[in-house]
Formats: sequence, structure tokens, C-alpha cells
Amino acid sequence: MKKIGVFIIAVLLGLLSQISVSEGALTINGDGSWGDFTAELIWENPKLTINITNTSDPINGGYITAFVYNTPSSINNLSLYETTDLDFNLLFDIDKVKAEPYGKFDVGATIGNNFTGGSKPYEGIDIGVTKTFMFTFLGTDLDILDENDFLTPSLPQGNSGTESFLVRFQGFNNEESDKVPGVTTTPEPSSVVILGSGLLGLLIMYRKTIRK
Repeated sequence: MKKIGVFIIAVLLGLLSQISVSEGALTINGDGSWGDFTAELIWENPKLTINITNTSDPINGGYITAFVYNTPSSINNLSLYETTDLDFNLLFDIDKVKAEPYGKFDVGATIGNNFTGGSKPYEGIDIGVTKTFMFTFLGTDLDILDENDFLTPSLPQGNSGTESFLVRFQGFNNEESDKVPGVTTTPEPSSVVILGSGLLGLLIMYRKTIRK
């Protein structure tokens, strides 16, 4: 019986280690007319890491050629920009990065010189591909920020300015382009958490049996 208890404890510790790896990550999904994406935001003071995946329908084709988002007011500068896709250039100009008709943003990346993108869409993120972008910031009170603080609405431009994360698609098979806002998803309990809860229940029952 002792071996069973030791086994359950070992499994629980393993599950907890897996849960801690993904703790703090925020997922954003975008469902556009032609383009779809998923982005994961991870804040580790003073760096924000964004893993963005092109999840568009292969029938439509299309590439992610730019994305933009906002920073909290406590951030005043950027000290380092890194990416796994060297075709993407940095966009950084607080409250001035234009992304018509969705207003003005603070920071992002593009294969061209602006959010509109570039003349070679195939240099962007292809369907099924994930690329990583890392932004290291300067400012005050960075230690109290989390991923949600980077989802502030864009600066109004005309009647727009309500989005906080926006992705640009180009190069669809029908020669269309797309601008897709992201929506934050509330994560449901994962199978790891559910399994862990079940094993914890077994451990409690095991301890009660031993005491009897």
C-alpha cells in the first residue's frame, strides 16, 4: 500500500511541474473573414514573449505579415527586440503606430515598414507555422504587470480604437487581405489539472484507509 501512496505523490509532483510551465500564459484567438491566428503572450519582467501561429484554412492560403498591440502606461521605451523570423521588422512608436481602421497602437512587427505589410507576403508566417517575438521593455513598476496589462484598447482613430491586438494577413489565394482583431480566451481546466484532481482524491482515500 505504501508503494501506491508514493506513486500517487510522484505523479502529482510531475503534474504540478507541467502546470507551472504554462502558468501566466495568455491565449488570444483571431477569427477573420479569411485569416485565423492564435497568439500566446508570456510576461517575464521585463520581457514580453509572443508566440503567434497562422491557423488559417489552407484552402484560402494567406500569410501573417504584421501584428500590433499596446503597452501599459508604465512602459516608456523598448530596449531589445528579438525574433525567430528575421523577415519581421520592429514597429515601436507609442500611440503612433497606425493600423487603419482600428486606430493607433504602440508596438508590433511587420515584414514591411508599417502595419500594411510588405510586397512579398510569402516572407510572412505561413499556415501551420509558429514564430516567436520577444520585446524587452523599460519603465516603472514592471514587476507588478501581467499579460492582461498589454491588452489595452488602441488609441481611437475616427470611430475606431477598441481593439488591443491586431493581425494583418496578405497573400490569400483570392488576392484578398485581412485585418483580424484578437479575442482573449478563458482557459478551461486542462486534462492535466483534471487528472491531478482525481489522483489527489485517490491519495486522500488512501490516507484514510491507512488510518483505519
